[in-house]
Amino acid sequence: MMRTVFLLSLSLLLVACGQPVQKSRVASISTPPLSSSPQHIEQQQVIDTLISIVSGDAVHDAERSSQANDWRLWAYHDRAGFKVPGISANVNYRAIKIAPAMGDVIYSEQHLQAYQQFLDYATRYNQHLLSLQAD
Repeated sequence: MMRTVFLLSLSLLLVACGQPVQKSRVASISTPPLSSSPQHIEQQQVIDTLISIVSGDAVHDAERSSQANDWRLWAYHDRAGFKVPGISANVNYRAIKIAPAMGDVIYSEQHLQAYQQFLDYATRYNQHLLSLQAD
């Protein structure tokens, strides 16, 4: 009896696996287009903020921050904790600025590019700011 049930289950599984995957009608009807969803609009606003940060010159921005006595370093937070680009783990820092849209999820190609640009920008900014602090 158990063998029959097992063979029947196995055959049903093989038949199901051989069927082409079809798009669910429910998902296509109930899910609004991504561009008009409130979540997408919020994501785009945060990505735009990130893009505006990286559009500046990191060295000039670091010098301007030091003149304003703002010694906060750029950082971001992911599942592993806080990351401070360009700074080794043994460097002590007192304050950080958390970058928007720098978590574990990449929403679009534009977000990926902004993410990578931020890592380059923050590395240059943080290293230059620390060099100014040492002077």
